[in-house]
Amino acid sequence: MFMTKSRCWVAEHPLLKRDNATCTPHLGYVTRESYEEYYAVVVDDILAFAAGKPNHVLNPDALKK
Repeated sequence: MFMTKSRCWVAEHPLLKRDNATCTPHLGYVTRESYEEYYAVVVDDILAFAAGKPNHVLNPDALKK
């Protein structure tokens, strides 16, 4: 569903009525490979954190507390 802050425009936007346009939500571009890569990084980060060696820490001082 296509939304703006104020309303949904699924049925009324002219682009959605054109035969030569394909309209998708943001996930319309996602491939299986990109999901696999994304989740591999997430799992690696969780395992590193559990091992006491966190990756991608934005505020290292928070880990000292």
